[in-house]
Amino acid sequence: MTLFAMNLLYNLKRSNGVIIELDDEYAGTFKEKYLKTITSRDQLYTDEFYQKMSVMGQLDDLVNEPIETVSFNETKNPYDVLKEKYPNSEDYANLGTTEKAKIYFKDILPATGFQFRPIQEAIYRDIYNPKKYLETRLSKWLRLKEVLTQEEMHHLELTDEVFKENLLKIKERKLKVNENSSKEILNSLDHMKFVNSFLFKNDQPFEDTELEGLCPEAMKVVYPWLSGYLPTFTKYNKRLEKSEQFPLGDEGSSNGCILKNIQNHLSGRGIVITASDGQVPELSALLALLRVSGNQLPLQIFHNNDLSLNSIKKLVEVATDPVMRLPKGTKFTKTPTLDLTFVDVSKTIIFRYKHYFQRWYMKLLAYLFSSYEEIIVLDTDTIPLLNIEQYFQLPAYRDTKTLFFRDREANSFLYEGIMKFFRQYLNNDDDRNYLQLKTPSEGITKNRFFGEMARHYMEAGLFAIDKKAKFDGVVMAVALPFFKLISNSVHGEKEFIWLGQEFMGQTYRFNTHPAVAVGELTERKGESVANELCSTHPGHISDDGKNLLWFNSGFLTCKRPESYYKDVNFERNEGKDLLQLKKEYASPLHITKALIPPPAEFSLEVDGSEPSRGWVMTAQCENYLWCAYDVIGGGTNELIPKGQIVSFNAQDTEKWDNLGTIWVNYFKMAGKGTKTDMGYVEDDAYDELGLDKADEEEYDTGNSHSKGGFASSSGSFGGASKSSKNAKPAADKQEKGNGLKIKKPTKGEESKDALDYEEYENDAPVSAGKPKKAAGTDAKKTGAQFSDADYFESASSGVSKGFKETDDYDAIVMDDEASREKADEASSLTKAGKNLNEFWNAFGFGSGNKLDASKLSSYADDSEISLEDIAAKGEDEPKENNVLGQELLKELQDAALDQV
Repeated sequence: MTLFAMNLLYNLKRSNGVIIELDDEYAGTFKEKYLKTITSRDQLYTDEFYQKMSVMGQLDDLVNEPIETVSFNETKNPYDVLKEKYPNSEDYANLGTTEKAKIYFKDILPATGFQFRPIQEAIYRDIYNPKKYLETRLSKWLRLKEVLTQEEMHHLELTDEVFKENLLKIKERKLKVNENSSKEILNSLDHMKFVNSFLFKNDQPFEDTELEGLCPEAMKVVYPWLSGYLPTFTKYNKRLEKSEQFPLGDEGSSNGCILKNIQNHLSGRGIVITASDGQVPELSALLALLRVSGNQLPLQIFHNNDLSLNSIKKLVEVATDPVMRLPKGTKFTKTPTLDLTFVDVSKTIIFRYKHYFQRWYMKLLAYLFSSYEEIIVLDTDTIPLLNIEQYFQLPAYRDTKTLFFRDREANSFLYEGIMKFFRQYLNNDDDRNYLQLKTPSEGITKNRFFGEMARHYMEAGLFAIDKKAKFDGVVMAVALPFFKLISNSVHGEKEFIWLGQEFMGQTYRFNTHPAVAVGELTERKGESVANELCSTHPGHISDDGKNLLWFNSGFLTCKRPESYYKDVNFERNEGKDLLQLKKEYASPLHITKALIPPPAEFSLEVDGSEPSRGWVMTAQCENYLWCAYDVIGGGTNELIPKGQIVSFNAQDTEKWDNLGTIWVNYFKMAGKGTKTDMGYVEDDAYDELGLDKADEEEYDTGNSHSKGGFASSSGSFGGASKSSKNAKPAADKQEKGNGLKIKKPTKGEESKDALDYEEYENDAPVSAGKPKKAAGTDAKKTGAQFSDADYFESASSGVSKGFKETDDYDAIVMDDEASREKADEASSLTKAGKNLNEFWNAFGFGSGNKLDASKLSSYADDSEISLEDIAAKGEDEPKENNVLGQELLKELQDAALDQV
């Protein structure tokens, strides 16, 4: 604790002197320097004090930005130790498995100092966009200099040189933290490769008792997060009498090697699903579809002790009722009952590690602990359109014993600096020469993930795998959530499924086509060349492009049907009242077409009459509604491939209509009395929500184009725009100067950084430009900008406006959430006090009584401030600021780019 007295005015009464105790975190900060100037207690209660403290906080965030210190002890890489003992890899590779394992545990492991631990250090992503990193900080520096007097600058010992030196030091420290974290992650993955190769590459039981004896030690060192307890497998009859099952053996059968015990007991084929009480309506509907499809495979439903007995009762009833509630006239003659086993994994993970398996990651525990040799994993909202057994007969599964499906080719990418780490985790010559692990093919290194740096590659709503044969890759996948650099760079668990197999050198295969939009084409209005299909359902078609295999997001027209009361104001829904839209959202999806858009790598600068790229995410249905287009920019550029429309025959459409009716009926029945209950209230009307009194101009239409057509509006990618009291009607928005934002590469620069683009307002139509090519070929990608990433409520309306282009945007471009929270503890935003709003308004960072969040970030990374604009204000700013901006930007860019 730092203690100092500030009582420089000796003529003041002692009662008015100031004694302030400061925590160590203030030592050496600008806040400390400023507080030392306080001479009177009265000063602490003035607006000026809070204002200056806010400025000091901003200075500290800018010049003394808190950087997390790594908490782990650095370890040696196991290959470095192994190569000292066996410089010739063949000498080690020719040894037997048991002998290799003994060398690892006796010589390699102790010398590395390794003990598994989660690597959760902050990942600083802002440094991989040098232009934005420098531009935003320099603009803040110039603004702060305008607020501080020369005397204050001198007292604080602040100069341009100090700012520059600290900026580069901060960047260097962030790079070091990232590199240290990645190095330890690589070491952890390599240790898992050793252990998995010894224990699980051979899917047969141990023949050597010595190797079996080494397995418990491996569990303690490499997989200490496993409790050693097996899940509880339970069956229920109609009277809810339960019987416990032991498909993986009893608790005493593992002999301290639970993972090998699981692999040894795997048998048969089955369906694996994860659910909790909230997913019971969707799961009930899925079970009904499995029955009418004639499924005879057993199911294991995994939960974390969060599936109530009442939920289990509903599911058992749907699975076993002899008479199903089917629409009249349907031709589903065989509806076999289902064999359900409920699996509780709540005791399988040691308590302090359980939070790594929440939400999406719970599926990984089902992936690991399911007892079937060959599994097909389904989400509760997955709609399989084939008999489940047919998926095992598809060419991909027959050839590789895996069946993986590609996600939408959305416009969401990782930074080159982050992808560099992922590429380091791929198998290299050491993995091949010492452990005989397959190295990645050119098809892998140049795929959409590693080659194009796309954040979304796999859709895991349905996948199949021979789990016993590829168990080493399964175990690897389940461990990946422990590494923040990996888990925070992708969305959910889905990429872990195939990355686990890749890291263990296993073969696998994705389907040929990425996800498509399924539903009905939008009725053409206007002269747009592109066809549009808007749907909340990503679908997956066969490799020949003719048949729809399955789709995701359930069978409701809108995945979030309760959003009807907000969406009624979108122009796309003009002419529909509240009840009509509510009914539409809760009705089954009608499928007549699928639309395959052009690859997301291609985008054009357009004038708004044609789509600029193949996929557009909108604000409707709580951001679940995506619109797909088959032609970009009017088709004027022949270098851009065109999409494809797939038409389905009337027989398939009729079948899917029946399936949709069944799904929705069972969904509603299971949801009665829960928050998913969508029962109609006949007197439900506009006045219930006060919409009958709403000014139409206060609400965003979600579409600045002709009715029912192109999804984009005034955002770069479409969706709703922010409204204001002076908003113009939608028809007026099509005029010149409509504020359409377009993306272009920053002049004079070539960069693969996903967000290295400036966004500006367009006051005139722009002709179709050249396409953006794939990364790696002097390409430019139009990445998400801040306006795409988040949206705010306007001051004039209670309705949220805008949309998100990418999900979990903070995990893509901003500093890690934990590190930002840590920094905020010392920032002006948390310590400034009650007059903060007024200060920010005066400082130019707010509007009215509402803070502009785009300019309040501690690091300003989410601000779209153009340094060129600031430096070119001419007479409005001192001339030296213009010169400073130009000189510093060049110096800082040159210095920083050399380090990246």
